[in-house]
Amino acid sequence: MQEPPLRIRGYRPDDFEEILVMDRACFPPHIAFSRWELAFNLNHPQSITRVAEDSRGIVGFILARMVRRSRTAHIITLDVAPEVRRKKIGTTLMGLLHDELAGRGIRSVTLEVSVQNLAALRLYERFHYRRTRLLPGYYHGIEDAYQLKASIPFPKALDAEP
Repeated sequence: MQEPPLRIRGYRPDDFEEILVMDRACFPPHIAFSRWELAFNLNHPQSITRVAEDSRGIVGFILARMVRRSRTAHIITLDVAPEVRRKKIGTTLMGLLHDELAGRGIRSVTLEVSVQNLAALRLYERFHYRRTRLLPGYYHGIEDAYQLKASIPFPKALDAEP
């Protein structure tokens, strides 16, 4: 069966509830955003949010914040609905975000990822992220994370998403 066509677009305020539900489906409670945290990050003036949707509705999103004076960005979250993982949605969102950041003069990107999230680690490594440090208890004192960093420009990932 052929997959529904994927469309990437900017975030709209009426996406909020669907994105909040998705974030809570993607991550355990100690990692998922609170309503306030998500609203703050989505509405920050330096944030970039891109939404992936198909005929089912929103199937993923990526949220980053730029720090233009230092030409850096921080990826806050990448969410792909559990039922559509391994269909290159995360890869597509990461590639498009990196292209957009490069076009805005951003030269490096950081993010944090749970040490237990092996699929995400593999995805980020394909985008040439490297581990810069271990962050003990990063997620509310419960779970450790790695901080990862990548330089822009860099080649897009060529492998399929895990």
